[in-house]
Amino acid sequence: MMAIQYRRILALSPDHNQRSIAASTGHSRRKVKEVIDRAKQEGLILPIDTALTDSQIGRVLFPELLPPGFRLTHNETGLMISKLS
Repeated sequence: MMAIQYRRILALSPDHNQRSIAASTGHSRRKVKEVIDRAKQEGLILPIDTALTDSQIGRVLFPELLPPGFRLTHNETGLMISKLS
């Protein structure tokens, strides 16, 4: 299974249509649309901080995919996944 290229999808989104983004990244048009729509919904603004990995961007966009018993938190050093106590 290929990791989702969140950063690349979002970086291409202002200047390219979803079909070309899908072809460029190897993801389905459905996945590209889902990522772009969720970024708009969550208010993710470009450019994305270069310190964030694709995995971290995915957790921001889709926090429901975190393992049970964990949550995404923000602190002064950035994003962190913490276990619920």
